[in-house]
Parts: sequence; C-alpha cells; structure tokens
Amino acid sequence: MQIGLLTDAFEHLTRSEALAWCAGHGISRVEFGTGGYSPAPHADLAELSASAAARDALAGELAGHGVALGALNVSGNPLHP
Repeated sequence: MQIGLLTDAFEHLTRSEALAWCAGHGISRVEFGTGGYSPAPHADLAELSASAAARDALAGELAGHGVALGALNVSGNPLHP
C-alpha cells in the first residue's frame, strides 16, 4: 500500500521541508494544492504550466526525496453560491 498526503497541512514548511518530512515518515505520494481553498504553498500552477524548467525542478525535488506526485488538488465547494 502507498500512503499519500495533501501537503496543505504543512503550509508553514517549504516544499523541500514538507517532502523531507513525508519521506521520513513513510509517505510515498504527495498531493499539492494548486488553488481553490488551498493556500497552495508548494506548487505554483501558473509557473508549472508555463515553465518546463519549473516542472523539471519539481520532478527532481520529488525524486531526490524518494516521493512521487500523487495528484494536483483544486479544492473548493461547487455547491456554495
């Protein structure tokens, strides 16, 4: 079984610190908030969409910590007026 974590719970940590915490606690997948109600502290969706270098840097950082990207999350409440 692979365990994943939405990194919004670690908005007080840098992305590298959050990934290190996950790796140290057996978390093999991370989910980054990218908008909606998320403070989106670890993944800038606009930057990732526009820049291959930013995507490569993120992929390298994930691999360096032995953690994989599980999902990009845009949480919200579509039923709220």
